[in-house]
Amino acid sequence: MDTRRALQMARDAEVDLVEVAPNSDPPVCRLLDYGKLLYLSSKKEKESKKGQKSTEQKEVRFRPNIGIHDLNAKLRKVREFIDDGSKVKLTVRFRGREAAHQQLGLAVLRRVADELKDEVRLERAPAMEGRSLSMVLIPSLQKGEEQKLQRAPSNRNQGDKPGNNDSGDSQPEQLASAYYGDRSVARIKRGVTKRRRHKKILDAAKGFQGSSHRNYKWAKESVMHAWSYAYRHRRERKGEFRSLWIVRISAACRAAGMPYNQFIHGLKLAEIELDRKILADMAVRDPEGFSQLIETARGELAAATA
Repeated sequence: MDTRRALQMARDAEVDLVEVAPNSDPPVCRLLDYGKLLYLSSKKEKESKKGQKSTEQKEVRFRPNIGIHDLNAKLRKVREFIDDGSKVKLTVRFRGREAAHQQLGLAVLRRVADELKDEVRLERAPAMEGRSLSMVLIPSLQKGEEQKLQRAPSNRNQGDKPGNNDSGDSQPEQLASAYYGDRSVARIKRGVTKRRRHKKILDAAKGFQGSSHRNYKWAKESVMHAWSYAYRHRRERKGEFRSLWIVRISAACRAAGMPYNQFIHGLKLAEIELDRKILADMAVRDPEGFSQLIETARGELAAATA
């Protein structure tokens, strides 16, 4: 068909003339709405990308002689990556003569794999890469399966496992005691324990009291917050008592016909420095002694104005 005739047919139908197969002989064209074609193609591309799963690989490095606390910190980091759905490459780096003791690095990797055996699968076995021993772990559950596992404890019978008697504990702790293998419920238990411990510290206001929490940094911050809370509490209470003392002193001064401000100014002129608490106690328990102080202040004021 002639190109001009095809264009005229497209104008008459109020559509576009689109070349769909330019490499064929002759080229193939169709009469259609070009905007709609672009929309359908972009929608199809989005749906195809939605089905693809992009997995990012993270790396956590170890030393063959790593300490227990550092190992626990690295384990928490690996668990965070696994929870995000990422691959994790575990690498043990050897320095100098440490390369002759590869069994130490292999023991570290095995320990990490044993700790995470319910959460990961082995994608690549331990192997040497230069002076490093590495292996790759991937999440054992898909995202949908993991959500089903997290919802599973609410449908289970809590009496199936021991240690779930009627002890008056809260529901999260009952779930945690019955299904401690579930990571989400274990996090709930740790969160409840942490909040309860923090509340105990603030209520006592005497610092961190013998907790066995493994995170020393958190314990140190709790001590700092507890002491700042205790100082602020004492300061507020002292302000309340100071107001009470001033009220008592003012009442005793009014009974003697002397304003509170003039009484304090007269004591300063007489170089008598007494705490407000002592003055309040004298006003209540020793009226005669307080009356003598009022007369002294009155005399000093009269001498100053004369």
